[in-house]
Amino acid sequence: AGAGWIVVQQRLSGVQHFYHNWATYRSGFGDVSAEGEFFIGLEKLHLLLARGQHELYVWMQHVDGTVRYAHYDNFSVGDEQSGYQLHTLGQYSGNSSDALRRNERMKFTTLDRDNDKHST
Repeated sequence: AGAGWIVVQQRLSGVQHFYHNWATYRSGFGDVSAEGEFFIGLEKLHLLLARGQHELYVWMQHVDGTVRYAHYDNFSVGDEQSGYQLHTLGQYSGNSSDALRRNERMKFTTLDRDNDKHST
């Protein structure tokens, strides 16, 4: 994606599990070093996105080296009172599927708070 992007989540080898409760997702978890796995936290993400228009770039590399990406041009997440709702993604471009679209306007869900409209 180039310079100027903030990494909000990084998964590499799977050493850090991502099955956490609401409080942990709100504050963030993991090792933010270059080789670490982490999620920055919902509250920090909301504060980063609170003013202006922001883009989301999702970069994925398979173990065989294949790279896929998804770019959204208007990424916005609400505050905790809104359930950290994914307000908007904007226009999609990329070579992966537009998989996040089904979560647009949904509240964030964790093990202890099922807030979305999906059955699982």
